[in-house]
Parts: sequence; structure tokens; C-alpha cells
Amino acid sequence: MENKLKILIAGGSGFIGQKLAKKLADNNYTIRILSRNPVADQKYEQYKWDIENGFVDQKSIEDVDYVINLAGTGIADGRWTAKQKIKIEESRINATALLYRAIDSLKSKPKAYISASAIGYYGTSSENLLFNEDSDNGNDFLARVCKNWETEALKFENIGIRTCVLRTGVVFDKKQGAFPKLTQSLRFGFVSGVGSGKQYIPWIYIDDLVDLYLFAIENENMRGIFNAVAPDMITQNDLLKEISSISGKRTLPNLPSIILNIIYGEMSGILLKGNRISSEKVIENGFIFKYPNIQKALYILLNSKK
Repeated sequence: MENKLKILIAGGSGFIGQKLAKKLADNNYTIRILSRNPVADQKYEQYKWDIENGFVDQKSIEDVDYVINLAGTGIADGRWTAKQKIKIEESRINATALLYRAIDSLKSKPKAYISASAIGYYGTSSENLLFNEDSDNGNDFLARVCKNWETEALKFENIGIRTCVLRTGVVFDKKQGAFPKLTQSLRFGFVSGVGSGKQYIPWIYIDDLVDLYLFAIENENMRGIFNAVAPDMITQNDLLKEISSISGKRTLPNLPSIILNIIYGEMSGILLKGNRISSEKVIENGFIFKYPNIQKALYILLNSKK
């Protein structure tokens, strides 16, 4: 018997959402996408929502089996002005609250609500501490955003919906996100980092991340908070050494912190500091990483033609 369960993805137009939609469709789920500007799409059903004005097409959530929420303004979309910080936070909190109100009104509710969050929950640090899901949240801007975001998401448990929150690390993809920016200098024959280079980069390969969302859908023990990071903990300097070794390109001295501070202001903290984040909980719950170590991921990222 074919599996035709319906999954609604909010924020499905981003690069993670696009990869996730394809993965779920390949696994025979019916995909619905919430979009500010829905268009006729032969692949997936699209429905309109307007977070600022509190509107969501109720047809999008009728008879839906699972809801995945990836919505949120990118944290690196612009300098963190007061206006941009409000946009970053409200795009997450208001989107979650809007979905909650819409789903709470349903007689037949989804089986599970899967929400993105971020390792920014733990704050930015240069200390050699190991953070797990029970660790306290940090005290900076992103930590507060993630804390409030998760508080909204966990309200779905109050209306009887299994809720899973994935605190996502730096997503490595060949063409989109952080990795192409990190390695853009390779075309000029070198690779270089920023700051001391001692900061950890809690990373996860894109294929593992989308697999983890599928795993969270299909496994009822995935309830609560989970770190979505690879087991291999690596500093920026060690990452650059691996990239240099595989690519055959030389490494140059890192860009000084003061320059990053001038260019990016407060946002520079996410580049100059980083934490060690544990993936033990998700592994204990049965998830198997295809790319558990950085060398395997880098060979694909640097050599694949796709």
C-alpha cells in the first residue's frame, strides 16, 4: 500500500526546504508548501500565508499529517541593525504563533510538528565547553531568539501534538549556504579563515540534515529538543587544513577579528566564536549519520560535480 501522508513545509522555498521537499517526495509523501507568493507548481501544492498580517490559507493544513516549520529571515541576510534584529526574531516567533493558532482550531490535528531552531541557542563562546540539549541558553541576541522560538514551538505539545525541535548547526552544501562562501577563495589558489581560527564550527552535511527531518517524522521517539550537528567536532583552523589537503590549495593567514567587527558589527560574533555541540542524543535515538566525519563530507563537497 502506498504511503501518501501529507506534509506541510513552511519556509519551503529556501535551500534546505527545497532539498527537504525533494527527499520527502522521493519517499512518497505528498508535499504542501506555504509561501508568501504561491505559484502554480507541478511538483508541490502551494498555499499562501502572510506572517505580518496573520494570514494562512486554512486549506493548507486540512488533513495534513505533519508540519515542518523552517520559516525565518536568514541571520546573515544583512547587518544587524535594530530593524533587522526585530525582523529576524519576529519572522520566527510570529510564523510559529500563526501556525499554532491555525492548527489549534482543527478538529483533526497533525501527528507531529517539527521545528527548526539553531545552535545559536547556546550563545557564542570561545571556551572549550561541550554543550548538549540540557545546557543553559546563552545571553546574546541569537540565544534569546532561539529560546523564544523554541518556547513557541513547544506549545504544540500542549494541544497533543508530538513536537520535535532541531537545533541546527552550520549546514554544508556544495552550492548554497556557508560552505561556498568559506571556500570561494579556492578559485584564486588559497583558503583562509577569520579571527583566531580556534573557534569550533558545529556543522552538518545537507543530506544528513534532510535525512534527520525524515527520521523525526517517522520515529515517535523523536520528541523534544535535539542537536542537528555532525559528531565530528572541528575548529576552523583544522577545517581549513583539511580543505587545503583535499583541494591542494595553500592556506593564508586568517582575516583579523577587528576587520570583521568593522564590516559586520555585532553579527561578527557568529563568525569569530563557536561552540562544541554534542550530537549524542540524536545518535542514541537511532539516527545514523551518512557523513559523520569532516573528511568524508569534504571529499564530496570539493570533488562532486553536482
